[in-house]
Amino acid sequence: MKFLAKSKDKAGHEETIVEHTNELLNQLAYLKTLYPQALSGEGWELLEVACVDHDLGKMNLKFQEKLQSHQTMLAGEIPHALLSITLLNRKQLESIYAKKNVSALYKAIAFHHYRDLSKYNSLDYKTERLKLNEVALKFPFSQIKSEHQLLLDPGETTLPPSKYFNLETRARNNDRFLNYDLYVMLKGLLNRIDYAASGHYDVEKPAGALQPALLKNTLQKWREHNPDADWNEMQRYVLEHRQDNLIIRAQTGMGKTEAALLWAGDDKTFFTLPLRIAIDSIYTRLSTKVFTQKTAPDNIGKLDSDTDEFMLSLAGQMDSDELEVYGAQLKSWSLPLTITTLDQVFNFVYHYINFEMKLATLSYSKVIIDEIQMYDENLLAYIIYGLGEILRMGGHFMIMTATLPGFVVDLLCQNKDFRDVIEQTGQLPYKKPEPFIKNDAPLRHNIKIERNNINAEKILTAFDHNKVLVVCNTIQCAIKIYNEILTSGTNKDKVHLIHSHFIHADRMKKQTEILEFGDIHTHDDGIWIGTQILEASLDLDFDVLLTELSELNGLFQRMGRCYRNRDTAPLGTNVFVFVGTDDIYPSGIKYVVDAGFFKLSRMFLMRQGDGPLNEATKMNLVETTYTTDNIKEYSSQYYQRLNKTMVYLQDIANDGKTKSEVDTLFRGIDSKNVIPQSVYVEHEETIRQAYEILTTPMRELSKNGNENPRNMKSAAIVTIKNFLVPISNYQYKKLKDSNRIDFDRLAKKQSNFHYLIADVPYDDEIGLQMPTINVDDFVNEYSNIF
Repeated sequence: MKFLAKSKDKAGHEETIVEHTNELLNQLAYLKTLYPQALSGEGWELLEVACVDHDLGKMNLKFQEKLQSHQTMLAGEIPHALLSITLLNRKQLESIYAKKNVSALYKAIAFHHYRDLSKYNSLDYKTERLKLNEVALKFPFSQIKSEHQLLLDPGETTLPPSKYFNLETRARNNDRFLNYDLYVMLKGLLNRIDYAASGHYDVEKPAGALQPALLKNTLQKWREHNPDADWNEMQRYVLEHRQDNLIIRAQTGMGKTEAALLWAGDDKTFFTLPLRIAIDSIYTRLSTKVFTQKTAPDNIGKLDSDTDEFMLSLAGQMDSDELEVYGAQLKSWSLPLTITTLDQVFNFVYHYINFEMKLATLSYSKVIIDEIQMYDENLLAYIIYGLGEILRMGGHFMIMTATLPGFVVDLLCQNKDFRDVIEQTGQLPYKKPEPFIKNDAPLRHNIKIERNNINAEKILTAFDHNKVLVVCNTIQCAIKIYNEILTSGTNKDKVHLIHSHFIHADRMKKQTEILEFGDIHTHDDGIWIGTQILEASLDLDFDVLLTELSELNGLFQRMGRCYRNRDTAPLGTNVFVFVGTDDIYPSGIKYVVDAGFFKLSRMFLMRQGDGPLNEATKMNLVETTYTTDNIKEYSSQYYQRLNKTMVYLQDIANDGKTKSEVDTLFRGIDSKNVIPQSVYVEHEETIRQAYEILTTPMRELSKNGNENPRNMKSAAIVTIKNFLVPISNYQYKKLKDSNRIDFDRLAKKQSNFHYLIADVPYDDEIGLQMPTINVDDFVNEYSNIF
């Protein structure tokens, strides 16, 4: 009898259970070779048993009939994983392993595919288990290439005791009869190995190319211009502490990115950044200047909400089969270095269905958190909670920032997993050296505190055949300043605006332009006006900065875009900070910037006063301003929300939310993407053609002679994305209430693709011109949002 694991693929090949299982064992051996530290010896043995057993339940006659008849589920059929565990030799397992570990094995196999078990009854389970006895006698167990076949019982199936599994069982982190962390490792790695075997790609790509590439294409390049060039003090420190968790504070321009990569070493690494524009910038830098077009796909990937667009950008560099494999490896976390956003990694804190793959992978990986101070209270809670779980599972982290609020470090040490390490070892589970500062570097910033609100007149006074950067707290303020400067008669070609309310295509164009303009080697003059999207990890070098005060972390990030890479100090004031008046604060206070953070920042900054501001003073200002006591006093609601979020994550750890639910919950707000009415009218044919492809079933596209319908759909998504603008849920609600949202033209109910057209003015120079926000109404409805 031919026991199949899968129906025919597109090439007509049928894969048997034995073939599939042996491929899992190949992937397991490869994973163990690359990352032997991921599990103990016993853990690797149990994972091998899981790989051997996980699909054996597919030998049941109903499953085989289902594959042959191309049906989805037969009457009385039991999920194959539940039958697989009846083939385990429980007595022999219990003679070798602790019962908590045996429980972890049973549950890892039983739950390796999610099923709603309330749909099945115990009578059907017993019946199908008994039928499996006769079938198992005919199964070719000897063809499975494993040393652990004795842990199977092909002679007679047995239902597991209820302490290991029953139809009401769940894997819970508070189950005293379960080694929960081992369960996470077994299930997570089983899933990853299983997916790799099914997708015919390697579960992991070997790390090890990063360090030689950094040496050859970074350090040696420096030495071509300066034979004495070497890694600086900070970079040498992280090299010496590659096996430690680190909190690194260093001034802007000291090479924190290179330091982070040196710390990554030969380990699997996830590099998280707060803004997509920063991710694009660093990925481009690494894929072109550290790696090459040829070596980059084996070593680095970029994972965010624009992955479809990223994949299409690589289409000219790889053939379709190579691109498909690369895409599978990127999305399944198989690459050595992934540049990504926080939500792609830290959503595991919700313990959603199948979260185990991420946490198990992070247990032998390194995670870099860049600019932790930029995240709001919810995201900060996710980071702190998530770092605790990563620490407990054996993973490593590095926090790197120019400024670090004191209360963040206090919260880390209050985390249960951090406290456990401190109590067990008597030491902190991380190293936090003194801040790294270029003592011989010139003062980069000479500030002037403006006790009024930002205005075009002051900006025009500062503009004198130079590069001027203006940063506002809100899009509305940025547009207002832009219009005022144009009204003054300034050459329109010299004034530019960038914020998040441009359609994607226009925003990407502006992103490229500001990176080129802000390069230290570019000698053009002009004024760029923007918002918080300019704050993090962008290599921009402007002559003068005029900015509204948001809070100190944001201010110092903005200052990092001015005199970033200079060897000389400014001749006069080069940073103007507008702190508002006692009656009228800068824009966005309450609904973009936490009011308590702003008040604290304004008070401490005004105490500091005008004049040169060195890096040590900036760092000290942040630490002394944002103490736990000050945050509790000035921003008690913020602090309470942060702690409540961490308690919430602990309370829902066993709820089993779906991935789509978590995607909505992760940021605490649900933004909407809209197509401006005028953009839709201008590009209607292009948008409709793309939408037609998206809403046509894959089978129909194939019937029409299209060779790669999947690529067609990806291209269609990217096409429509180019016309989308993200708006907040609050803004969407206001547009909906005033009948300015079109629900008909691109929102078919039977489709997964819903695109809303908004009747809001749009201009490719100004962006989406939303109605004015009522601050009190917004705050009452949505609380504080960063």
